[in-house]
Amino acid sequence: MKLEKVLDNLNSFEKNSFLKIIDSILSEKPKNTELIDKILSESSRDLKNIDNINISKVFVLVENVFASYVKNEFLYTIIHLDILIDIIPC
Repeated sequence: MKLEKVLDNLNSFEKNSFLKIIDSILSEKPKNTELIDKILSESSRDLKNIDNINISKVFVLVENVFASYVKNEFLYTIIHLDILIDIIPC
């Protein structure tokens, strides 16, 4: 399923969580910053105010960084899961 269709089906809380991650990636100035700025300047500078098609275009340009972010979050979760398992009585 295309990302823009997925975004159409998300509620605002889920979509805003996704956009917050993308926005944090953009604040770190990824290597495609010029292309991203061009996409954002065509509509609105704020990700929350642009359409799903342009969000999808921006995502394609940062998807490698996003994949790294997700992997790091899983690693972080696994570390905390071990702690939680130690805390919960058997």
